Amino acid sequence: MNKKFFYILISTLLFNTAFIKSQSRTIDSLLHLLDISKRDTTYLINLNNLASNYSKSYTFDRAMFYANSAIKIADSIIASSSNDLTAKIAKKHKGQSYNIIGTCFYQQNNHLQSLNYFLLSLEIRKSIDDKKGIGNSYQNIGLEYQSLGNYPESLKNLFASIKIKETINNKTGIA
Repeated sequence: MNKKFFYILISTLLFNTAFIKSQSRTIDSLLHLLDISKRDTTYLINLNNLASNYSKSYTFDRAMFYANSAIKIADSIIASSSNDLTAKIAKKHKGQSYNIIGTCFYQQNNHLQSLNYFLLSLEIRKSIDDKKGIGNSYQNIGLEYQSLGNYPESLKNLFASIKIKETINNKTGIA
């Protein structure tokens, strides 16, 4: 019995160490990309990837810092862009930034803040008709309402998410 527990413990520690090392390499690479990139939509994507990786490693202050930085860059790109496609890409990633911040608050059990950011993300995603993003936002909002104990709103949003994901044939999102 003790041997089995010991092997499980060692396996878990090795897996966690490998995961942390992998996250660290990814973060280092993204930080390097930020250093050498100009402030365009690619820079914005790298900021969000960095924020997402920090969020996955439970480093929420850094995740929110980079997501907020992405929002500022997105606003700058949107304000200065004469190209509708560039502005749409910046808005899409701004919506993603709000989603990342919402996820950070969700993981910290700050449900009202999380809900506010998920709603901001949904608003942006609707404005550019980002169907996949809209479906994900409705799902996050539904899960947040569930955490808050508002089951009718939770179901309404979760069903809206499923409906959108069915229309775009997002089988992974439906499952």
